[in-house]
Parts: sequence; structure tokens; C-alpha cells
Amino acid sequence: MKYKGKILVVEDELYWQDIIRETLEAEYQVLVAATYDEARGILEKVENQQEHIDLVTVDMGLPGQLQSEGASVEAGQRIVDYLRRSHPRLPCIVVTGLDDISNTQVRNLFKRYNVFDFIAKRQFDLKEFLDTVNRATEQGQAQDEDQDRKRRIGRYEIIKELGQGAMGIVYQALDPNIQRAVALKVLRPGLSSDQEFRQRFQREARSAGKLAHPGIVTIFDASEQGDTSFLVMEYLKGQTLAQLIAAGGALSPAVACDIAVQICDALDYAHAAQIVHRDIKPSNIILLPGDLVKLTDFGIARIMSEPRMTRTGIIGTLDYMSPEQARGEDADHRTDIYSLGIVLFEMVTGRPPFQADSPSATLLKLISEPMPSPRALTPAVSAEIETVIFRATDKDPARRYQTAAEMRHALQALQATGER
Repeated sequence: MKYKGKILVVEDELYWQDIIRETLEAEYQVLVAATYDEARGILEKVENQQEHIDLVTVDMGLPGQLQSEGASVEAGQRIVDYLRRSHPRLPCIVVTGLDDISNTQVRNLFKRYNVFDFIAKRQFDLKEFLDTVNRATEQGQAQDEDQDRKRRIGRYEIIKELGQGAMGIVYQALDPNIQRAVALKVLRPGLSSDQEFRQRFQREARSAGKLAHPGIVTIFDASEQGDTSFLVMEYLKGQTLAQLIAAGGALSPAVACDIAVQICDALDYAHAAQIVHRDIKPSNIILLPGDLVKLTDFGIARIMSEPRMTRTGIIGTLDYMSPEQARGEDADHRTDIYSLGIVLFEMVTGRPPFQADSPSATLLKLISEPMPSPRALTPAVSAEIETVIFRATDKDPARRYQTAAEMRHALQALQATGER
């Protein structure tokens, strides 16, 4: 038999247990408890078994905790209080044998804990009681379904929020089909509502999803639910380079070189596939146990960096933008090399090279001012690594390293000689 739901009846009198059970059991699975401890035990057991109770009816005149205690409102109130703290969305109907159902203490309880309804035993009507139960369970189940929708995006079950950015929110989630942990990047509504953007989002994300490299975060899917566009990506337990620098400042030149070499390797692979990142920055670089490094947000950065998007301020920080991007010119793969040079500067000094009080002032600096010397800020930086930074960040793309592989070879040469 398929029941409408499961109801816990908290009632100490056998007579009323039988009446309530017989009224409900044709449509509901009924569990009965006579005391607070029994009720709490049932609720905890059901929860541990990952099952669900749809409604609780509570007799306000339960016996007290001690055998010498008589019936009291406080005993029933303790159950309602527990429900509101531990199961805030679980509907509750209060039943009482008190002569005066307008009793101030009970009425205050009704208001305080948002009890669904209040029924006096002296005026008990089976049909009205069943109607009230049906309304309460239907309302509760509707709220549960709404919460489930909020806890799901597509088929993915949301576990927790990982962070927010200009593009939207990133969640840790579970793919229930294969029990795999994933990261969901959900685009903010202003982006998802733009049909042209959504089409480009799907196209670029699927293109980036073809990348399969140990230094690039894998994209599993790019999908939509209603007006919501989202990416399904590899979930990684690590920290971003931005978090590492914020916590500890400048990195040693040796560590910085190792990270830059791994990013060069990932970029070389992506560029060979005709995919340019366009938003290389510390928050898009993930550091994993074992000194492994991964680059995230391929594909998305490309559409975010278009002039139409840039005018809205969506692209985010200007600190790592190449001069050609800042001027609104076409940017090829060498823009990634410039941005990585800026990241390398920040890794060895603890700060980006161009800082100003406003975005427009920062923009002017990165277009017109020469690159400051990292050695002037951090004497431990060698002349050789400074040379790599200067070449990678030349304002003329033709004078930069022409490929990520070329920059990687320069860094590896420093690693081989110990000049870092």
C-alpha cells in the first residue's frame, strides 16, 4: 500500500492513541510515542536511517519527566521546542485536553513556534482532524520539494557553497548517477538571461571541455536548468594561489618557478588546441597536495573578456590584463604569457606590479608605465628570473615569449642551474 506520508503521534493516553491512529492509518504510516524521550528517539532513528517524517501531532498534556510529576504543558512544550530547533520545517499539530483552549500559555506557544494548528480534544472531530492533517502534510511536502529544488541544480545535489565571484557561485555537489563529487559553477542571473551569452557560454565551455591535461581542471558538462546556466567541473581539494599569497606573502623563487613551469605546460597544451584562457590570475590557479598545480576557468574567461562584457565590469580585476586586452584589441595566446608573467611577479614579490586607487588609474599604468623591478621589491629575486618576467610582460606581444613552451624552457633552464 502506498501511504501519503509518515506521521509521528506523541500521545500518552491509550484511548487517544487508538483514536488518532485509526483516523490516520488508512492513508498514513503511523508511529506512536508516549513520552518526550520516545518521541525524540523515533525522530533520531528515522533520521539516521535517512527516512522522512511528514508530520508530528503533540499532546500538550504529556506526563512530566519524573514519575511523580503529573501532566503539564511544559512536557509537551519541550517536544515542540525540540522540533523547532532540530526539525524546523517539520509540520506540527498541537492536541490538548485542557478545558480552555484559549489558555494563554498554549496560545503563546502556538505563536512562538509557528505550530500548524491547535486542536482541543473536547471538540475533536475525526473529519476535521484528518482534513487538518492532510493540509499540514501537503504544505510540508510542498516546502520540502521547494527546498529539494534549491538543493539541486539539474541532477546534481548541492552539498555546500565554495565561493562567489563576478561570474556567479561555485558549489561542491554530487553527481548521483555515478556518485562523483563535482564542482558546479552557476552563472549569475544577469548573464544567464542574455541569450547570446548563453549560446556562447555553451559553445566555448564545450570546446574547453575537450581539453584533457593533468594541469587543467576538467569540464564534464555545460548545461542549463530553466534560465540558469552552469558548468560541471572536476572537484579539487586544494587552495588557490591567491589564498596562498594572501596568507603568507611572497613565495620562494624556487616554488614560484615550479608553479609557473606547470602553468606553462598547461597553457602550451591549450594553445595547441587553439584555446586561449584570457584570464590567468592567482585565483584561477589551484594548488593541490604533492605540489601539483591546475588551471581553471578555460573557455569561460574567453567570453567574459569580450569588449561587451568588459564594459559592464564583469571581467573582474585588471591587475593581470595584458595591454592589448586593456585597449580592447584582439588578443591571441600571447596575452596568456603576459598574464602569467604578472602572476610570476606577484609570486616572488607578494603583490601585483601595477597598483592604483581606481580601475581607470590601474588601466593607465599597465598600458603606459614600464614594468617595475621585482628585485627592487624583493632582493632575493635573481637577475635571471627578473629577465624572464620582463620578457613575458613586454608591452609588445612580438617581443614576449612567443609560446608558453618557450617561457617554460627559460624557467627550466633557471631550475637546472639553480639561478632562481
